Amino acid sequence: MHGAFWAAMGSSASSANSTRGKEPWQYALLQLPSRPAEACALKVLVHVHHIRNSHTIVFSPTLGLHTTPNMRAAAILVALLALTGTALAAEPKSVADVVISLKDKGYGILLEAVLAADKSILDALSNPKLEATVFAPDDKAFALLLKQLRISKEDLLKNKALLTQVLSYHVLGVPVPSSALKIRQTVQTLLEGKTGLLKITKKFNHRLHQTVVRLYATSGGTAKVVQADIKVGKSYIHAINRVLVPGTQGIRH
Repeated sequence: MHGAFWAAMGSSASSANSTRGKEPWQYALLQLPSRPAEACALKVLVHVHHIRNSHTIVFSPTLGLHTTPNMRAAAILVALLALTGTALAAEPKSVADVVISLKDKGYGILLEAVLAADKSILDALSNPKLEATVFAPDDKAFALLLKQLRISKEDLLKNKALLTQVLSYHVLGVPVPSSALKIRQTVQTLLEGKTGLLKITKKFNHRLHQTVVRLYATSGGTAKVVQADIKVGKSYIHAINRVLVPGTQGIRH
């Protein structure tokens, strides 16, 4: 379904004023694109009323245009989504879209870091045609890094040069699903030079009955992939439990 969706809470126009002080309600406004033969788009206003423990949906077309069953069904769906607080979001088209969608699910600091780093990082991750592999550390991983560095999150986000270097170290210039990994390989990240090398191992853990992928940084630190193969466009995202920090110690063999 194409078109734009806006959900508004609170009062709106005279109809909102007439309901003020009465039962709680929400508006869901669904605007569908018009067909070539139509002069303007169909706008549907759906009132959602809370009545005790049940919900009543009142369908009210505006502009006096003909509404098909599919359009009415779409409007009711939008109302239900608004009622339950579920966002009607488009399918992610870039790595940045995925990071944004996960900001309230344990990846908020990663998003803040991307926004605070050099603009080239955000531009690259926002490109829907990007072909890359991104290792995404969660908030717990960043908390461990802050403790290790003995700095605050605010101090970290102020250091654009460090953020740019660290985030570049989390990206490979080619898409690599976990199935393509060998038992052992050393790859070059977007961070240039020997500092930007990253060792990746894949081993089946018989005790856990699962394949474990580990990353070894040039700083001596390690990380484990906790969720693999989040595919968006031509890129892959692998969630990891530690922030990868480049260094001068080299790769452990």
